[in-house]
This record gives sequence, structure tokens and C-alpha cells, in this order.
Amino acid sequence: MNKVYIFFLSVLLFISCKDEKLNNNTEGRDLLQSSSNSLFSESGDFLKVVPGTERVGYATVSKLYSDFKVIKLGDPSQVMIGTISKVIPENNRYYILDAKTNPGLFVFDEQGSFQFQIGKKGEAPGEYDMPIDFCVADSLVYILDRQMRLFSYEKNSGRFKKSIKLPFICGQVFSLEGDILGFSTNQPFGSEEKNHLLFLKNDTVVSKNIPFVYEALGNLGAYPIGNSNRKNVYFFGRPYGDEIFEISNKGISRKLKFDFGNDNLPEKVMKDAQMLIQAMGDRNSQYKFLFPTPILETDSLVVVRCFNSFIRTFFIRKTDLSNQSYSGIRDDVFHGGLYDFPIQVKGNDLISVIQPEPIIRYFKVLMQSKEDADSYRKEKKQLFDVFTTLKEDDNPLLLISKFKN
Repeated sequence: MNKVYIFFLSVLLFISCKDEKLNNNTEGRDLLQSSSNSLFSESGDFLKVVPGTERVGYATVSKLYSDFKVIKLGDPSQVMIGTISKVIPENNRYYILDAKTNPGLFVFDEQGSFQFQIGKKGEAPGEYDMPIDFCVADSLVYILDRQMRLFSYEKNSGRFKKSIKLPFICGQVFSLEGDILGFSTNQPFGSEEKNHLLFLKNDTVVSKNIPFVYEALGNLGAYPIGNSNRKNVYFFGRPYGDEIFEISNKGISRKLKFDFGNDNLPEKVMKDAQMLIQAMGDRNSQYKFLFPTPILETDSLVVVRCFNSFIRTFFIRKTDLSNQSYSGIRDDVFHGGLYDFPIQVKGNDLISVIQPEPIIRYFKVLMQSKEDADSYRKEKKQLFDVFTTLKEDDNPLLLISKFKN
């Protein structure tokens, strides 16, 4: 099998929809031309990843990442962010969602200067309930709130355009070309919806894809859509399975398959949500499956997590599918401030979040020793200059780094 990272995709057919009313009509509105009249195909070539089976322990930040750059996000007197839930880099800007502490979508330039806020929590037109996700399209930004309402705003100004009520329950929204939006769904038992991915065009459901293999899994939450450095390209893992699919305007194709041997989740567990939850909590379990975190793709790597009695993070090289992994990370650079799984990519860069509080505590101790402070300044000058100016009410920071080969 060719180990070059080649994409085997079908051809997209855009179908215009004149109906302005939101509806659930799928007849004659498939996004793709294919013999099965479906966007999704399990056939075709794909690449098999054979993950290392040796037991791995903790990695350290200094041995895992390099080329650190830290971005401070705005003046807290202008804008306050408590939690960074999602980041999208777009056209020299960072679109940052706080879905918990100060609910809203905030826009910063590449240096971290605050530009403007898109919408806000409230009940007036253009105001949302708790936002749970967002995406950036060619000219619009879409925000999804917990009432399953989808709000659209002008990307460059934040001006409100409209909102619609979705006819399904979902957890994530993403954009494709041609005004097509995708949604990762989760449905309660007894629902008529039996697919993991739904697509809208002109406020109309135009395609349903990746059917639930086991209905019980649909009730455990929407699986996260992964991020790629290629525009309008995303990754999706079939819930608790071993396959990764690539989603783009060219279609959905099976891209990678993990070879877990005979340790995949058995059918009886997959059919029963409670048994699955118990299996995940059993540290003696030998079951292996993709863990529900976003799958990330840089220019050279795919980053994914699997479960095997513990959570294990894999860095897979696209050139030859060789991989490295760790089961945990020790933060020897940011001293507790770094969240150990990157949340976004940009080119070959990995974007992570740093919380300022533990760093401030560490530097209070560090600065008591002139020798230790001078050593840190010499080895990590850019970090030293940023961290020594941090205040307790500062916003979280973005860390831009590269994976060490």
C-alpha cells in the first residue's frame, strides 16, 4: 500500500436551493454525485496506522515541542476572557470562543490586540444563549447556541445577519464552500435522526451521512470535528471506532484506519451506552478506540487520541505513518499552565492554551533566585519577557509551537 498521504475523494455537485424556509427535505438534494447517492462512502483506498503497542509514560513539554511563541490576548480592561473553548485562525486574525466564563466570540489580530466582539449573551435580536460552537465561512461567522439556534454575522464587522432554529440536536458546526454548513449531531433515544453528520445549504438539510452503527452511541454526545490547516477540510472519527474520515467539498472518504488487533470494542458493549461508560472507566480494560477529542492535521502530522486503559496521544507522520505517543505530559516549560492537547493548527504550528495563574505562582518563586531567573531569561527570553509581566486578571494566552521530529 502506498504510504504517501494521498486523498481519494469523490466529486462534489452543488445543488442550489430556492426554498428560504428551514426544512428537512433531503430528496434530490445530495451534495455529491455517486452511485449510492450519498456523500459518504466506506469503500476505496485508505491508509492503515499501526500504533505502537509498548506501554508509554509521560512526555515533557521541552522534549515534545519547540519554537515557542506566546500571544497575550488583549487588555482585560477592554475584554475579559475566562476560558478559551475554541480558536480559529483566519486572515491574520484569531477568532476565540469563550463558552463558559464570559460567553461570547472575540476577535484579535495576530499580535493579540482586541478587535471586536461578535454577538453577546442576551435575548435581543442577534444575541444568543450560551454559545457552544462557531465556524468561520468566506464572508460570515456562524455561532451555535445551546437552544440549537444558528446565528450568522458578517465576518469583518460582526454585524448581525439572521438566526434560524435547527430541527436537530448537534454539538458542533463547520463550514464548506458554497454556503454549505456541516453539523456533528447527537440525538436522544427514539429520535428519527440516525446520522452523525448533517449538511445544510440555504437553511435546508441537503444531506445526511455516516449513519449511527449503534443507536446507543448517539445519546453520548456529538463527536468533535477535527481541524486541518487546509481550508474547508476536516476530520471525523466514527464514535468509539478505529476509523478517521476526511470531510471536504469533494466528499467524505475513509482516510486512516487504526489497527487495534482484536481489541476493538465488542458489539455488545457498543450497543449499550451504560456498558460503554463502564468500559471506559475500567483501567483493566483492553478495549481500544479513538477517543473523542478533535483530530488535528498540520502540514506534516496528524494528532489524535486513543483509549487503551488510559488516554494516549499519537503524533502520526503523514509521509510514512510512523508514530510517537505519550500517555501524559509534564509541563516543564510553563509549569502547569499548558493544556496538554493542542486545540488548533496553523501550517506546521500547533496552537495551545496557557492559563496565567500557575505561571504567575511559579515566577514569584523563580524571581527569588537571581541565578534561576537569569538562567530562564537566557534560555527562554521571549517567554521570560511575557511571563514576568503577567497579572492575575490577565486573559489566557495562546501558545504557538512545533512538534519536535
